[in-house]
Amino acid sequence: MMADRKEGNGANAHRYNIYEQGRMGTNPYDDYELYWSQAPVAYVTKITTPLLCVQGESDNTVAWIEAVELYNAMRFNGKNIIMLSYANEGHSLSKRVNKIDLTKRMLEYFDHYLMDRPAADWIT
Repeated sequence: MMADRKEGNGANAHRYNIYEQGRMGTNPYDDYELYWSQAPVAYVTKITTPLLCVQGESDNTVAWIEAVELYNAMRFNGKNIIMLSYANEGHSLSKRVNKIDLTKRMLEYFDHYLMDRPAADWIT
């Protein structure tokens, strides 16, 4: 992990977004279409599966506003999305209480959408 990507250091992930996306072999200024083609928000009109979006508000790898952008785009297009946003959490959950909460919610979410069980109140 590059030092400037370490969570909690105030880095804005610019280096990662521009220089470390090696799989693309370029940057968004030289090949905007390639970068746009990799953005989930570019495909919201094609999404048919309900989505449970989980993110930490202090994530330095994927900015909080990107999750909000995806959420808003899906809602605007009438798609089924629930966003769970955890305060003071980074790219992965570290607090036990949040891990327990997420595990419980994921089980309820999958029970509803995969097992046809009644939806928990937070889902509806």
